[in-house]
Amino acid sequence: MINTYTTSFIAPPVPPRTSSRAPAPTRHPVHLWLLSVVLVLQMIVFAGTFVYLFLRDSELQREFESQFHDDLIVLRRLQECDDRSLEYSTLLDCKKILDKYKNILLKISQAEGSVGLRLGDTPIRKPGAMAHMLVKPDRSQVTSTKVLQWYQEHSLLMNVDYLITPRTLRIRFKGHYYIYSQVTFSGWHPKIPLVQTVMRQATAAGKKTEDVLLKAFCTMKNAGEACTSFQGGTFQLEEGMELYVNVTDINLLNFEETATTFGLFMV
Repeated sequence: MINTYTTSFIAPPVPPRTSSRAPAPTRHPVHLWLLSVVLVLQMIVFAGTFVYLFLRDSELQREFESQFHDDLIVLRRLQECDDRSLEYSTLLDCKKILDKYKNILLKISQAEGSVGLRLGDTPIRKPGAMAHMLVKPDRSQVTSTKVLQWYQEHSLLMNVDYLITPRTLRIRFKGHYYIYSQVTFSGWHPKIPLVQTVMRQATAAGKKTEDVLLKAFCTMKNAGEACTSFQGGTFQLEEGMELYVNVTDINLLNFEETATTFGLFMV
């Protein structure tokens, strides 16, 4: 069957074909380029700061080790004394290392104390120093000596040295000390008085000087009696000074440990 139907409507126009060419590239905004530059500069600054701080820390560490090299060695050896047994610590005198460690602590406390005094704070108390010596009979062949000798093993010593050969107490730390001595005589001399004297010895410019700090006399009325003299006083002592006790005649002494003593303590 043939369709002979006709219409009067006009056909719609054909849409134009789209072009096959690619769109033109768009340009990057200026602010993106500036942001990239800022990020690069920031990374460079961070890297430079890290390198500077690393090098500065290494330099400060080298300066610290060079300045406190001896103190660090003392602390390391002190640690070795604590870790090892004294029987197996070869070539290591732990007692001397401990004394050096105490000296380091004293320097620190003195520095902090002086700063506290300037700032009005309460200063740190210095480590104490004291000695209480017990008399020791003189077994030497030299009978003309008048200087008393003392037991080191039975006496009390703290931050004070006892020198056996000159029979003196040597001061480690300067300060004010109360010094005392007690001497008991069990014999008398017909011509000279019984005297005990505390002497101070100092060395300056290679020369030794001596002066008398304390002197006490003892009087006996009859032979066979005992006479005890005691004396004490406070004096300023410097580091390295030495103290000893002189008597009229050592052969006249009573060598009981509680009868004849000598000592001092820091005040």
